[in-house]
Amino acid sequence: AIILRVSNWQTADKYAVCFSRTHGKIAFIAYGASYPRSISGRLVQPFAELNLTLTPGRKVEILRNCESLKMPVSMNIETLAYGAVVAEVTEALTTEGESQEKIYELLLETMELLQVRNKRLVTLSTLLKLLCLCGFAPQLDNCTSCAKPAEKDGFFSLVQGGFLCAACAQGDELPCSLATRDLMWQLQNLDFTQPG
Repeated sequence: AIILRVSNWQTADKYAVCFSRTHGKIAFIAYGASYPRSISGRLVQPFAELNLTLTPGRKVEILRNCESLKMPVSMNIETLAYGAVVAEVTEALTTEGESQEKIYELLLETMELLQVRNKRLVTLSTLLKLLCLCGFAPQLDNCTSCAKPAEKDGFFSLVQGGFLCAACAQGDELPCSLATRDLMWQLQNLDFTQPG
């Protein structure tokens, strides 16, 4: 699993949310994780990739054991900030216990690319890919209202989730040029294995 968020809980425990390959989003409690001798406390950190053993609790899972799958990479504050945006959106868009292996793979690729590529573009691309994987893909080819092909500058409707031609715009949409629309399409379809 990849740890998305960690916070202190009660006196010496940690509450964490992770995203696993087989079970999707999972919230769990790591009892005693704040004690200096706790191994799990040192390992349960944001963006860590861990092998977790969890048992059912009354409301959330309970961490029994964990081991690191790879050496943690040191991140500067900018990388941590962009990683936090990706983690927060992933947590908000996904449902607990729903397996989505493509999202897990996307998170792994994102955390690697944030270290070596343009962090802003990697984050924007990841957010667009997450929207698509969760069923909220923006409509970029045609007007979302009249379905005419997007051939001129227009607008982007947050309500309708896509491109609007000038004739269909109501006035409260965001201006969206064809160049902006093309950039969104390129980021949405960027191959993270060979990003160029």
